[in-house]
Amino acid sequence: PLGPVITSIVVGDCTYFPDQSPNLCKIAPGTQFTINGSYFGPSTGGGIVITCTSCGGGNATIDSWNPNWLTNPSPYNNQIVATASQAICGSTIAVWTDTSGATTFLIRCADGSPTST
Repeated sequence: PLGPVITSIVVGDCTYFPDQSPNLCKIAPGTQFTINGSYFGPSTGGGIVITCTSCGGGNATIDSWNPNWLTNPSPYNNQIVATASQAICGSTIAVWTDTSGATTFLIRCADGSPTST
């Protein structure tokens, strides 16, 4: 099976397109964000979103995972809505389905940089 592909991440009025957007979006604990992409599948219990790869337990709360899957299953135009439980600037957002994962999107620091100095 193909792994998930993240095509954009929306955080409030900020949209990030991997390998295209020059600026990052800020995510803090409690921030809700939407991940758009392909090959997310229905996630039969094994899907996770990680917002903090270095702090252990950085799994976000999944608010919805491909809500249209039952009525319109498709490998394309998939969507996950999640809320960050932890976030560290310079960390990444990762999506893991039941079988594989995709990582993209550095989290912006409060000063606007991708990592704190």
